[in-house]
Amino acid sequence: MGVSYFSIDDLTLDKEGQKKKSASVTSSRLSIHTIDEIRREAKKRGIRTQPLDIERVIKEIFNINVIKDEMDRNISGYIEENANKTSWNIYINQYDNLRRQNFTMAHELAHFVLEHSSSLINGRKDESILLRSDNDDEVEKEANDFAAELLMPENEFRECIEKGINTFEQLALYFDVSISAIKYRAYKLKYIGSY
Repeated sequence: MGVSYFSIDDLTLDKEGQKKKSASVTSSRLSIHTIDEIRREAKKRGIRTQPLDIERVIKEIFNINVIKDEMDRNISGYIEENANKTSWNIYINQYDNLRRQNFTMAHELAHFVLEHSSSLINGRKDESILLRSDNDDEVEKEANDFAAELLMPENEFRECIEKGINTFEQLALYFDVSISAIKYRAYKLKYIGSY
């Protein structure tokens, strides 16, 4: 389980005068803010990093629940803080391909780690097809880029191609993500002109 760090200043009194964690405790993130820090922490905890076991990262490092649920087919997932503001949940469309779910989990984790505005992630915010080329929302692009680098680090992606692991399907199997995610990463790294 992940450990949340907070100070005495993060405690407040509830109606009965009992000490409790304030909402700011859940919004104060672990001191892990970069992809390199996440991958180092995963290695330290014995979490598989190739391909990255994103579900374990989310659960064990960030102490976020992952819930696979029924959703419309045009919704991949979303993140929300629970009603009493003591924990976070990432909801994933159970009908999506498992490799697709991995990218969605990383995308939702990105919203959390990057501390995107609570108006964007606090409360249900549906994430429609994340990798659509016509998506011009900068926050969503930032989350996509973070997820792509987390799951498919640039150096490793380039090494795969140099070693002959160079078809979309081979790369998707190697990184345990969808072909759509591979195309997105290949586009961002300028291997292809469009996706």
